[in-house]
Amino acid sequence: MFAARAAMSAGYLERATRETTRAQRWLRATDDPWLRVRGDAVLGELARIQHRFNDAVVYLKTAAETSRRLGFLQTEAYQLSMLGRAQCQAGNYPAGATTLRVAIDKAEATGDVRLAALARVHLGRVQRATGRLEDARSNLEAASRWHRRSGGGEQATLGECLLAAMDAADHVPGAGDRLLAHLTEARTEGSPHVEVLALDALARSALYEGDVPTAAEFIGKADLRMSSASHFITERDRVDAYRVRHAL
Repeated sequence: MFAARAAMSAGYLERATRETTRAQRWLRATDDPWLRVRGDAVLGELARIQHRFNDAVVYLKTAAETSRRLGFLQTEAYQLSMLGRAQCQAGNYPAGATTLRVAIDKAEATGDVRLAALARVHLGRVQRATGRLEDARSNLEAASRWHRRSGGGEQATLGECLLAAMDAADHVPGAGDRLLAHLTEARTEGSPHVEVLALDALARSALYEGDVPTAAEFIGKADLRMSSASHFITERDRVDAYRVRHAL
């Protein structure tokens, strides 16, 4: 199962599928409830990577409910954070936001501040997509404070990029330079979802400055990278791209 997760993170879909199949075969021969719960979660993650978002919701909901019933509280919090993301990708942003808020509460209740910060980044992204800008900023800033104190963490660059995008939309000085830095970092890290959001925000800034060709160029580059990011974000998350396309 860990080999499958590693392959998913590295983008090796064929290997991830193979390792997941092997794990499920062995899980049928074990009565370890924790392993079986994790097995459902891996099936959910694989479905998400394969863009089978409704299937991902089913698997992850089963995993979270079983974890709660068996008292695996920290595991439940993590699986709820994944479920919230899958619900959004399946088109249900209100349910996804609610699930992510529950995941944060449960992560904090178990003392898992790292997971709480990760879930806050995703909740901030979802809230920005649905127009709840003050809530989005509050969650993103809280996650950013923890990541900075801890020297980084999962999706720290995504959180910083979203804050820079919001500042750029508010015409805060220096926001464009931050976006360029996050774009470079995302390319180094191999994080296409951060690339897309950074390019969208840079396009919006260029349009505000009257540079229509540059804005169109940035959006074009973001659209190309979206094919590698669509398992992670949706078009609804691309708030800045929507504004640019509406104005062009």
